Amino acid sequence: MREIGVFCGTFNPIHWGHLMLAEFARDQFKMEKVIVVTSPNPPHRSYDLLDSDDRFELVEAACKENPFFQTSRIELDRDGPSYTVDTLRQLKELEGPDCRLNLLVGQDNLPELRNWHEADGIFAIARILVATRHHQVTRQELQEELPAGASFEIIDFLQLPISSSLIRERIRQGKTLRYLVPIAARQIIETKGHYLKTEQEVHDDPCSPDDDGEYEGIPESITLDFVKEWVRPRNSEKRYRHTEGVAKIAKELAIKSHCDPFLAELGGWLHDACKETKDTILVQMARDLHVPFSSIEAQNGHLLHGPVAAAVARRDLGITHKELLAAIAEHTLGNAPMTQLSEILFLADCLEESRPKDYTDPIWKALDIDGEINFDKAIVVANDLGFEHLIKSGRTIHPRAVDVRNHYLARVKARAAFAASAG
Repeated sequence: MREIGVFCGTFNPIHWGHLMLAEFARDQFKMEKVIVVTSPNPPHRSYDLLDSDDRFELVEAACKENPFFQTSRIELDRDGPSYTVDTLRQLKELEGPDCRLNLLVGQDNLPELRNWHEADGIFAIARILVATRHHQVTRQELQEELPAGASFEIIDFLQLPISSSLIRERIRQGKTLRYLVPIAARQIIETKGHYLKTEQEVHDDPCSPDDDGEYEGIPESITLDFVKEWVRPRNSEKRYRHTEGVAKIAKELAIKSHCDPFLAELGGWLHDACKETKDTILVQMARDLHVPFSSIEAQNGHLLHGPVAAAVARRDLGITHKELLAAIAEHTLGNAPMTQLSEILFLADCLEESRPKDYTDPIWKALDIDGEINFDKAIVVANDLGFEHLIKSGRTIHPRAVDVRNHYLARVKARAAFAASAG
């Protein structure tokens, strides 16, 4: 049987580490060739990601000297969402029944692999070749991260301390790329000035993606279109429209504050996934999902809809991104302090257009001071207005909400004191 490797990635940019891994795998498993598939620009990538056609040009240049490497635009030329299982099916059809596909996967992706779109189809079509983080890992350890019966092998390769992010940073610093990137690809990068623009840089905040422009903890299958359809049957039409509005505002706030818009919008779509679940069921779900809760929350189960939604997103969607899950969990009561992503989702929920204007207008006013985003003041105003409503209706004010209000009030006062001293 013919053995064929499949190496999918953003390759942002491709470097010697990628090529060495592919070549060592080809040699070890006696593969006829390795098909190097450039991934398209999906919505949850960093804006530090080079355009897909430019990345493919670099991949072609880097691979041309190896007769056993075949580059492919199969995912770039596909209409609609691009899933690994579709790529494997298409390649299997092209290569014929007498071949076995071998999918090269990094060990860090194994926990998410079973949550990829039609993961069972991936395991049925391909053997998984795992690039481990260190050579001490055992087959048993890897088997625990894969479904029972999945065929896999460990690639024995020389690990180089090279990453795409390292190369992008060296480009911006004007440092040499010799012996990091193949000559042909390096010449294109230098001629076209790829990765030099400062507006492409990723901000150093909790919303930033990982090493190659992807988010660790968000499976490949989790696109906005997928989540919209996943949420729809869990919400009434009214709740779905509210969710849509929150996602829209969250994205707008993220863009204005230089946070990542995909994470903010994704959090907006997921935040109320359990909102219409009965209080008693929410409490039971919290117990079953090991979500900690207080006696106040046990008596007011609706307060758990955020933490439970985060736990369900982890269980059912395979999302393990800490900042995103925290933002979903904290969107009702907040936390002291919150990450920027949590602040965005907290305020977006408050500002959604179905809320009364005598509630949203003061928050909008506090949010924009002299053209600058002021999350601290807006959170204080949102809490004060919320407390007023709870007091009038004779309802309990959660102690954590009080802590949040006091924490952000202290920040507002500190900012005002600093401005006064500077003036």
